[in-house]
Amino acid sequence: MRKGSLRARVLHRIETSSRPAFRLKDFSGYGYDQVGRALRKLIAEDRIERVGRGLYRKLRRRQPRLSFSRPWSRPAGVADEIFIATVLANPSFEDIARLCLSFGGRRVRETMSLSAAEIPPAVRAEAARMIANAERGIIDAYRQIT
Repeated sequence: MRKGSLRARVLHRIETSSRPAFRLKDFSGYGYDQVGRALRKLIAEDRIERVGRGLYRKLRRRQPRLSFSRPWSRPAGVADEIFIATVLANPSFEDIARLCLSFGGRRVRETMSLSAAEIPPAVRAEAARMIANAERGIIDAYRQIT
């Protein structure tokens, strides 16, 4: 019998793979329902992101390099939510796309809703449009990869 939970085995297989995207059928040896449950747990932990039906991608889980300097001197020491909120306060499409690639669109949208008081409505609407476009582009790119 194999050691470790199914979630741990699936996560190990994802992290050791050189491919950036994977399909549910890549784990056919483990059982469809159990793998689906493990993948939902990994999505909740922000380890992976669902891109399409049966298609998932690894999240980079690190702060991306931005197109221009933000108001801090050490971005590596800033919490992820503050990092995302600062970019959303003065968005550029390139930076929004990098945030969505690194942290996932769901987490970027959640941070935007949490920091809604600090972001003006017009900027928030523009950032929401950019997030939606970035997510569509990411989905199209990952569908072409697999």
